[in-house]
Amino acid sequence: MKVTNDALLLSAPLQSAQVHWGVALISGTGSIAVRLEHTRGGYCATQKRGGYGHLFGDPGSGYHLGLEAIRAAAEDADRGGKSILGQRLAQVFGTEHIEDVPAKAVGQ
Repeated sequence: MKVTNDALLLSAPLQSAQVHWGVALISGTGSIAVRLEHTRGGYCATQKRGGYGHLFGDPGSGYHLGLEAIRAAAEDADRGGKSILGQRLAQVFGTEHIEDVPAKAVGQ
C-alpha cells in the first residue's frame, strides 16, 4: 500500500496506454498539476504545481473558486450593488442577503 495524492492515479492509464509521460490537472476540493514520467521503477512526478491545501494556496480548487465568488459578491454589495452572483449565493446558503453568507459559510 502507498499513500499518495490523487494526481499520481494517472500512472495507471499511462501504463496501460504504454506512453512515457503524461500530465494530470485536478481541480476538486484542492488543486494540483503534475507531470509524470516513466522511469525504471514505474511512473514518478517530475514536475508539480500546487497540492498544498487551501491554507497555503490552491488556486483553481473548488474551495478557492467558491471563496473568490463570495468575496466578489460581498465587495459588490459593499458598493451598493445587488449582483446576480450575490443573489444566487445567498439563495444557496439559505439567506436573503449576501452579507449573511460568510457567517453561514463557516457555520455560525
